[in-house]
Amino acid sequence: MKFSVVVPVYNGEKYIESSINSVLNQTYGDIELIIINDGSSDNTEEVVKSVIEKNLSKQIIYKKIENKGPSGARNAGIELANGDYICFLDSDDRYEAELFTELSKTLNGEDICFFGWEERDETTGQVLSVYEDRFKYLSKKSSGKEAALLKFRHELWLCNCNEVYSLKLIRENNILYKEGVYSGEDSNFIYKCLINAGEVISLKGNYFINIIRKDSLMHSTFSTRCLTEFDACKDLYEYAVINKFDEELCDAFFTLYYCSKLYISKRIARSLKWYQFFKFKRLCKKYIPKIKEERRLVLLPKEAREFKLYKFKLLFFWVYKYYVFSKRKVK
Repeated sequence: MKFSVVVPVYNGEKYIESSINSVLNQTYGDIELIIINDGSSDNTEEVVKSVIEKNLSKQIIYKKIENKGPSGARNAGIELANGDYICFLDSDDRYEAELFTELSKTLNGEDICFFGWEERDETTGQVLSVYEDRFKYLSKKSSGKEAALLKFRHELWLCNCNEVYSLKLIRENNILYKEGVYSGEDSNFIYKCLINAGEVISLKGNYFINIIRKDSLMHSTFSTRCLTEFDACKDLYEYAVINKFDEELCDAFFTLYYCSKLYISKRIARSLKWYQFFKFKRLCKKYIPKIKEERRLVLLPKEAREFKLYKFKLLFFWVYKYYVFSKRKVK
């Protein structure tokens, strides 16, 4: 069984060596490492080539492309992959050394297998959270649809780096990351893989180490790039409708699309001072689209409460600002 690990990197000279080494130092042998340099302008290329020179016996493919963003870089990796299974590791994160050994023992032809993670602070190395704090593993094999709905309900979680996919699944269904999207592109890809998958399993254990950096996109404040989440969610919903997936899935994906305005509003609120309510209101009016309720909404209790609050923009703004402040205070 061969695994292809795609590592896209853009200006990652500070982190890329640690990420690469976490793949090269695996206890399992048949691993193909594919590094896609997404048009970096720093010393990323020099760092990568230095590591390759020290590991000439390893299966390493390196390619530099013009800057296309993370989706374009991952798609370039998919095109080059030769493994039975493929996964994607961000250039500032790591895998535990036993991951692929354990996956090789667990997999028996299934389309997708996901595993747990730890979130660690970049500066202190402190473990901030682990998978089991919030989510569950599968107790038995699941259909792709069942796993997608469990993810939608936040009972289990697949992020960008904590699963492997059958390369056959991806290629036969022409699944790629949506290019030009910088937020939500991972969920778009993951859900498309899940709903086309036959069988999904999980490997219990926290084998993915997610390094939390202050300047990462997922933990940054608002920028116009965040708005591409609307495109990712809308595309997923339209994909389900066009391909005639059942009503339950279409309702779930429409709900994700509808809720994207909540997520973007929170990003806007996070970027402002507590007294900038009128600016918050202006930015929401400018950037948040009106989404017609054309399907049944399947809101989780938390989202239902937030939408009730969302009708009163001032209250929503201040409640969210207090929530962010209280979380920072706890830390």
